[in-house]
Amino acid sequence: MVEALQWFIGLGSTVFLPIIIIIIALFFGVKLSKAIISGITVGIGSIGLDLVIGLLSSNLGTAIQTMGEKYGNSLSIMDIGCGVGGPLAFSTTLGICIILISLGLNLVFVMLGWTKTLNVDIWNFWFPAFLGLVANAISGSFWVGLLGIIVALMIQWLLADLFQEKISNFFGYPGIAITHMMALCGTIFAIPVNWLFDHIPGLNRIDADAETIGKKFGIFGDTVIMGLFIGIGVGILAGYDVAKIGQLGMTTAAVMKIMPKMVAMFMEGLMPLLRPQKLGQISI
Repeated sequence: MVEALQWFIGLGSTVFLPIIIIIIALFFGVKLSKAIISGITVGIGSIGLDLVIGLLSSNLGTAIQTMGEKYGNSLSIMDIGCGVGGPLAFSTTLGICIILISLGLNLVFVMLGWTKTLNVDIWNFWFPAFLGLVANAISGSFWVGLLGIIVALMIQWLLADLFQEKISNFFGYPGIAITHMMALCGTIFAIPVNWLFDHIPGLNRIDADAETIGKKFGIFGDTVIMGLFIGIGVGILAGYDVAKIGQLGMTTAAVMKIMPKMVAMFMEGLMPLLRPQKLGQISI
């Protein structure tokens, strides 16, 4: 069983995620043809996101590292990111167990009405798995690590339920929730800070959302132009020549433009699963 799960994960998220989406769609009564199209569309969106993120990290990331070296920062400690953290977590016994535990326990919680969130973001199961590994390393007990995973999963679902409405309204996609723990930790900080800002005289009158900024600053409030200037600024600080500065600026602008379209494609694939007649109040 463990070897089979390792093989399945080894297919890569762009392969196993569409398969999971198809299975879940069929489970909730979506027609086979629509389920297959949904799964493939999600896979395409995932590939698009990977390409865009890779484009950004290989260009802007390199420039930032060059900038650090230029100004005397050795950058000897590297954040390996989820690209490495995920495979490390999934390569362990706990990492393999989390897939069955999360999907099974999540479905039970949904059926019992204890959560409205159905988490199909299998790749990001690595984060609770990593927390379980930390608990295992500290305690020396596999079972404590397993308990840590279960607690982390339940915290994910709880926070996803709490912030689902705000996230869904902000992005304009009905019925979605974010279960990524790092993103949810940010909301825990942002909401009280936002409340504080709302009660500071003068500051609470400033309207600085994307639409208002776009209106007040015109073309300079557009995310594409902002990306262009960010890339140019980093290129200048990194000591690039004119050609490289221009290329970095255009690359960053392209990422700012393409990324939302890839997210939209990803969500397009999930839409058949989000219909109220299929999943009620469940968020994905």
